[in-house]
Amino acid sequence: MEAQPLYSVILLSAAVLAGFIYAVAWPRRAAPGAKPLLAMMVCISLWSVPYAVHWLITDAAARFFWLDATYLGAAFVAVAFLAFALDYTGHNRWLTRRTLAALCVVPVLTLLMLFTDNAHGLFYGGQRTPGLIYSGGPMFWLNIAYDYGLMLLGLIGLIRAFRQAPLLQRRQTGTILIGALAPFLMSVGSFTGLSPFKNLDLTPLAFTVTGVFFAIGLFRFGMFDLVPIARGVLIEHLPDGVLVLDQQQRVIDLNPAVGRLLDRTADQLIGRTLTQVIDRWPAPAATPDQSAAPIELTLPAGRVVEARLSALIDQRGQRQGDVCLLRDITDRKCAEEALQQLNAGLETQVMARTAELRAEKDKSDTILRSVGEALLLTDLDFRIQYVNEAFTTLTGYSSAEALGQIVSTRAPWPEASDVLAALRQSSTWRGEVAGQRKDNRPYETALTVAPVHDGHGHIIGCVISYQDITQRKSLERARARFIESISHEFRTPLSNLGLYIELLQSGKYPEKTGHYLRQLTDQAQRLQRLTQDSLDIAALDAQPMLAERHVIDLSTLAQAVTEAVETQARAKGVTVEVMPVGDVRVRGDEARLAQAVGEVVENAVMFTPRGGRVTISTRRETSDTGSCGVIEVSDTGPGLTPDELPRVFDRFFRGKQAESGHIPGSGLGLSIAQAIARAHGGDLTVHSAAGRGCTFSLRLPAAR
Repeated sequence: MEAQPLYSVILLSAAVLAGFIYAVAWPRRAAPGAKPLLAMMVCISLWSVPYAVHWLITDAAARFFWLDATYLGAAFVAVAFLAFALDYTGHNRWLTRRTLAALCVVPVLTLLMLFTDNAHGLFYGGQRTPGLIYSGGPMFWLNIAYDYGLMLLGLIGLIRAFRQAPLLQRRQTGTILIGALAPFLMSVGSFTGLSPFKNLDLTPLAFTVTGVFFAIGLFRFGMFDLVPIARGVLIEHLPDGVLVLDQQQRVIDLNPAVGRLLDRTADQLIGRTLTQVIDRWPAPAATPDQSAAPIELTLPAGRVVEARLSALIDQRGQRQGDVCLLRDITDRKCAEEALQQLNAGLETQVMARTAELRAEKDKSDTILRSVGEALLLTDLDFRIQYVNEAFTTLTGYSSAEALGQIVSTRAPWPEASDVLAALRQSSTWRGEVAGQRKDNRPYETALTVAPVHDGHGHIIGCVISYQDITQRKSLERARARFIESISHEFRTPLSNLGLYIELLQSGKYPEKTGHYLRQLTDQAQRLQRLTQDSLDIAALDAQPMLAERHVIDLSTLAQAVTEAVETQARAKGVTVEVMPVGDVRVRGDEARLAQAVGEVVENAVMFTPRGGRVTISTRRETSDTGSCGVIEVSDTGPGLTPDELPRVFDRFFRGKQAESGHIPGSGLGLSIAQAIARAHGGDLTVHSAAGRGCTFSLRLPAAR
């Protein structure tokens, strides 16, 4: 097809005009209807510019591309038009994010079908040509029907607003309505072939014409200054009396409420001055500048009204008249007098009852604060209405962060259907749930959800309590793991004892009797060590805190442990050396600390090969958190592999070197040492690399 520069000029002019309207409406974007109008102008520009480019080029593939690109704006124009109509006619309560998202589903689907048409043919239906098409596949007609449907809904709203609007607003709404009809008329011309421009879709130009009429309404009739509001709702049905006065304060309009207040008809009031209508109005009638405060008047019929005079200012800032608002406050005045009489008699009772309620509230608050369980009060939507201090302690969320939030966003929550089923039967739901604190630390709780009833027995909410069972569940899991592990560890020496006893009883190999006895002794000692280590672990689990503490010199402690393992080290050919540094003192249980250090040193001796060295050093460390004493035990053994390092303090863990080298032990020594360190408020850590030995560091708070 040939290029059509004239078409491009027309379309680019439409885009420029849309941009001009956008610039004019932008300063008034806070007014009702302004934002949808801005969106419509953006869509028209996105429609017109690619369409103009389409008519400037002759390459078929490029023309297809720019024709498809027009839908980036065209697909959303009808949505913007409907949004404008709803916002302009006062139905903006429907313009929620959810509604707008739903309205955009078909346009988005249209774009997806358009740009993937080669795969399915649902949009063009095999009728695609380099020029404009007026027919296509199912998606093409769905898009057409949807756009015209949205525009028809917008037109219906504007027509209703036009019929209900007063004179000035009717001219404004009529201008908008004429502009809204332009796309329909030009679209019909394009589809019927009556357009003088062959193959040119005039719809974007039509929408630009719509913008022109909207701009006329904006300048000529103050479209966003006088928003169309149904006069019958605000004036005719207003319970307060409204008198519209000219510059001479003569009545030119009024609503039915004035006639009821003054007991006169509109014919009896129109044309009269304000002082003639309300003879008790101060004469001469006060202007709005002189009457900032409302005036309280008693009408002849005995009704008491609150009158306020306000000026009517035009766009040039000139006063064109006044509005007098008459509010009937007779009932309020009677109520005030009655309340004054009641207050005298009720004041004492109210004060006494208030004191009682305050005392009850203080008592309830004291009880709730002292309860160890986290308590919440929620409505039927499980939205939090109250939390006690224990809730903050448990979850880390303050009262301000919890109030008004759904329970599941601030605390662990089970399947909602299970809780609702229990509440519907007015029964209490109980269970255990796990969650995370605000700082992401995990915890487990026993949850109870009980219904709250009003005076008529209806459920109005629920009381929820959380009991922290983290430690209990942790102990249960630890106990289960311990029993499982210890049963496995005891099984091996017991089986060996049974085997060698059976071999001795058989008498088949008398020459191996000595070997059998040595094996029985080794297995009995292993069983004894395993039993003692298990008792130590159980004791530390049952009583992790130490009852007695004394000041202990770490250098002396290290020397004593060295002497205790000297015989074992000499037998293996391992050198044990103590390297104390200064006076390092801690406070603790000397026997337990000696046991912990001894476990670490014995472990180092066992894994250090002949000719190796074990070094024990002491020092004092100081940091921002305080001072601590440190005992470090370093060896020249094989070290730990990366996968063994995280498990070295696990109970019954024995590494590959222990298994392959048949090194005796229960796998509990380092666990015991770490438990003793933590019972003293310290910790035991390890640093190691395969082939480079291990360094265990026992840190304890320094004695003051």
